[in-house]
Amino acid sequence: MSDSTPSDRPRRRYDPGRRERLIEAALDAESGVAGTTHRRIAAAADVLGSGRDLVLSYELYAAAVRNPALRHVTQGWMERSRRALERHFDPATARALDALIEGLVLHSALSTAPMTTEEIRAAVHRMTR
Repeated sequence: MSDSTPSDRPRRRYDPGRRERLIEAALDAESGVAGTTHRRIAAAADVLGSGRDLVLSYELYAAAVRNPALRHVTQGWMERSRRALERHFDPATARALDALIEGLVLHSALSTAPMTTEEIRAAVHRMTR
């Protein structure tokens, strides 16, 4: 049990339009699919996250693996991500790109030598031919 009171905890920013701004920023990215990163999209949508956000996201993934009742949360955001990608790609390619993006985020967070921009560009190009 935590000793912190609700007033001790950081407040979450109330931002009802966040999701829509992220989607629009991703779709309007001038750098194209290969040059688009989650950081560029977050900056364009004015929703810059922290390393803590990444840790919390992956803690949710781990919890969902252990607790099937939580899978609807992760399934929901994967479906929204794929729907956004399906505006530009067929469903099978959108699903593969969604998995690639998730893997690249994890890889970038954990690796001491993450993939370069050129390696990422080549991977996306191979998937979208």
